[in-house]
Amino acid sequence: MVALRKLDRKAKMPATIFTYTFGILSALITGIGMCLSMKVIGNGNLMFILEIIIGMNGSKLSDL
Repeated sequence: MVALRKLDRKAKMPATIFTYTFGILSALITGIGMCLSMKVIGNGNLMFILEIIIGMNGSKLSDL
């Protein structure tokens, strides 16, 4: 039984690492978009377009 638990843990580890990494990166991308939209970083029309693109991509990634 102990061997089966170890095998199960070992099999699930790559998926767990991927899930946490993907979630953290999605949250960071969404946060960058939010900072741009609130004018915490950047300003101007080009930044407005960039903030919309980054924010939408980050929120779509976090929905997956």
